[in-house]
Amino acid sequence: MIKTIRINIPYSDTESMNNVLSRKLREIGLTMNDIKTSFKSRSDNLSHFGNWCYVGALDIPELHKTDMLLDLPQNFLELVDLDGLKVGDRVEYTMGGILGTYNYTGRVFRIETDNSLGVITISKGKSKTKGYRFYTGDNVEIRKI
Repeated sequence: MIKTIRINIPYSDTESMNNVLSRKLREIGLTMNDIKTSFKSRSDNLSHFGNWCYVGALDIPELHKTDMLLDLPQNFLELVDLDGLKVGDRVEYTMGGILGTYNYTGRVFRIETDNSLGVITISKGKSKTKGYRFYTGDNVEIRKI
């Protein structure tokens, strides 16, 4: 599971966002490469600058030592998260949405791991026809129950 967080950067009239964030990170002994997220998925690079925020920073303990506002924690599915699961397992999954997180339960219907891109299909509740398909890199946390 790749855990990320959004860093809200203090506004500056004289410096660019990149310089402000780099300076704040240097104060706690980090660099931009320490918090950048990049992994093999449908979207190779999650980290980017937004409107005076840096989205998709790795959620590491050192970041919580700053005075920068940290919010929007997210979990992204990795291939290793599928290793302990098999077809028929009951799972609980949490999907992140724009209005919050949503918790569901279901059964693993299919797992595919081809070319380092994993796909898992989970039936919703007790349904045999409805469910979700998640790819590595999707904003979801899956736990076996």
